[in-house]
Amino acid sequence: MARRKKGQNIHGFLNFYKPKGMSSNAAVGYVRRLFNAKKAGHGGTLDPLAEGVLPIALGEATKTLSYMLAEDKFYKFEMTFGIERDSDDAEGEITQTSDLRPSKAALLKVIEGFKGGISQTPPVYSALKVNGKRACDRVRDGEEVTLQPRNVTIFNISLEDFDENKATLSVHVSKGTYVRSLCRDIGRALGCFAYVSELIRAKVPPFDINESVTQEMLDDCLKKGQSARTYLLDVDHVLDDIPVYTISEDEVKTILNGMPLSLNEGHGLANEMVRVKTKDVLVSLAHVENNTLKPAKNFPLLLENE
Repeated sequence: MARRKKGQNIHGFLNFYKPKGMSSNAAVGYVRRLFNAKKAGHGGTLDPLAEGVLPIALGEATKTLSYMLAEDKFYKFEMTFGIERDSDDAEGEITQTSDLRPSKAALLKVIEGFKGGISQTPPVYSALKVNGKRACDRVRDGEEVTLQPRNVTIFNISLEDFDENKATLSVHVSKGTYVRSLCRDIGRALGCFAYVSELIRAKVPPFDINESVTQEMLDDCLKKGQSARTYLLDVDHVLDDIPVYTISEDEVKTILNGMPLSLNEGHGLANEMVRVKTKDVLVSLAHVENNTLKPAKNFPLLLENE
């Protein structure tokens, strides 16, 4: 007999501010224990040396993570000139150095060339899998790792601050973009080398850093004997752009059994994905096809307390 998972059926999203020094998996473990939740996951790895927005899904919310992982991301990062490191951040070994320092004008000119679609090679110290094993683990085991370039998009990049040895930039990038690689490549284009010395993820739509919840805020709830559930957001918080179709309680069983359901006349929906709800509770994500609802992903546990 399979062992039952410990914890409770807690459902929702936490817009967690991951502190520097904590891994994404450690952050998930901390939040899962704090809420005593059976199941938890995160919305996109954030390096241990980075900080900022790390959306954490609990319970049925984990089923919606795939919809959020496709979102663009927003970062602010500090680049330090004159040094390149094997990890492209402050943790790695120095591989190249230069006494050259760029002017502000030179930097502004170079970053303009990185706007739009570009090809970038991810850092070897990354969680990307190579034959089933993380690239960073292979490098730490002494293996030589070569990662293939990938196409990403830099929607916007702007200079926030500049001095002789450092610069701070803000970027809006597509999924799969490595800021460490972007910084490394800008340094090479400048001819002076560079690495990411500070990295903050400011936004993973719809989660914004200004609305994030810190570890201190959560720990404070425990100290005061208060519930941290007030910080949880609805399971479909990441699905706001998907239209809603409401069904009756009698129709819920049909959907949860995976059966198609005929739409009411005048529903006004195209052949698209919809959120199926009853009494404002999410029941399913379903496809509309030829005036019929075809369930794709159901959320039965959300109905347990209804």
